Amino acid sequence: AEALKNKSNGKAVFRYRHNAGHYIWLESHGNLLLDEKGEVSGATFVNRDITERKLAAEKLHATNRQLFDILDFLPDATFVIDHERKVIAWNRAMEKMTGIPKGEILGKGNSFYSAPFYWEPTPMLIDLIFSNDREHELQYNFFERQGNLLFAENFTPAFNDGKGGDLWGTASPLFDSEGNLTGAIESIRNITARKRIDEELQRINKAVENSSNAVVMTDT
Repeated sequence: AEALKNKSNGKAVFRYRHNAGHYIWLESHGNLLLDEKGEVSGATFVNRDITERKLAAEKLHATNRQLFDILDFLPDATFVIDHERKVIAWNRAMEKMTGIPKGEILGKGNSFYSAPFYWEPTPMLIDLIFSNDREHELQYNFFERQGNLLFAENFTPAFNDGKGGDLWGTASPLFDSEGNLTGAIESIRNITARKRIDEELQRINKAVENSSNAVVMTDT
């Protein structure tokens, strides 16, 4: 009816009950036949059985849904971006760490995901999956590549309501079944407390080493 109204060809995908009782999916392409006056005189329809493709897509969707559910409950703050660097997953730990609900950031790009850590959109560790920016790498207090995996540690000034904090990040590329880069994933851990303890221990050890008194330290 839509094709007749607009005098245009069309395509439709629908479920069809097979004579044997089961259901199949069909993709139907309709082409209008016009007479010399441009009026519709008939139409041809080509139907293709896409049941296997449809079921495979549904299975893939279910698998992806399961993976995203697992991701959502990971203890580390984790997010995923696609090949356009738009956020496609933002787990609960990430919501808690940044204060940004999933619904407000999904689909956002242009490094918008870095704003909670650097005040404004700034390339993060996950962006180095798509490029080898040496200048960006040197901005970290610690940076290492192990094959496709990236590890980094840095102080982020906007984190923790502007008080700043030390974060440890791990980023990895994501590939499809044909080996094409489809996105990346990054997990972030707050190591501020551990860093402060390490710094305090170093201060104490330095004070002990430089003391003019004879000092002995024991455990419990």
